[in-house]
Amino acid sequence: MKTAWLMLGVLGWAIFAAAQTNAPVVPLKPDAAEPGTNQVNWGVRSEPRILRGQVQAVYSSRFRFAISDPYDEAVNGRNIIVQNYPGMERLVSGQPLAFAAQKIGTIRAALSDGTVAAGEVLELWEYYLYLPPQLTPEEMAAARTQKEIAAQKAAARAFLAQSNAVCWLQPQATNGSASAQCSLGLHYLNGEGCATNREQAIYWLQRASAQGSFEASNTLARLKP
Repeated sequence: MKTAWLMLGVLGWAIFAAAQTNAPVVPLKPDAAEPGTNQVNWGVRSEPRILRGQVQAVYSSRFRFAISDPYDEAVNGRNIIVQNYPGMERLVSGQPLAFAAQKIGTIRAALSDGTVAAGEVLELWEYYLYLPPQLTPEEMAAARTQKEIAAQKAAARAFLAQSNAVCWLQPQATNGSASAQCSLGLHYLNGEGCATNREQAIYWLQRASAQGSFEASNTLARLKP
């Protein structure tokens, strides 16, 4: 019996000793708030780009980010560290995110035994606030002119489409189609593709209402003084 207890004691001590000597080295958080724990190598700033993916871990001033962009094989699937992101306090692990950033170097987190040689090296990126270029007064005036011209062309195309609709509805309404009569009446009422004509609008809406068109009847009810 004593022999059995002795063997169990030796086995328990061996397990305890193994746990002490083979404990995994836990990486520290890659964050500037932990002095001396990070090794940062600064590089040439890259061009800003849009990054899409998912937050992996949030620290006090940086976060780990997994890029997921099937349309950009150069960065898809890469894990990076991002700093200077506004609203850090609102980020949570697993959160999808899209933002502009530029690569500024690499970062290696130190290990709990004080070494950095075995730490994981990740690219270090910085949040980039995109500001549109400031236009000169002349450029702003030209932009307004182009915008106005585009709006006028769009309005002309819309009016032409409505005019074609009126031309198509006219014979259909004359031949007794209730839906065509109702639509034609609304065109005259709103001036869509034709000049606004209240009398024509009421005429065609009344004919459509007489055939059971609820939309025509409801519109006529709203037109009553």
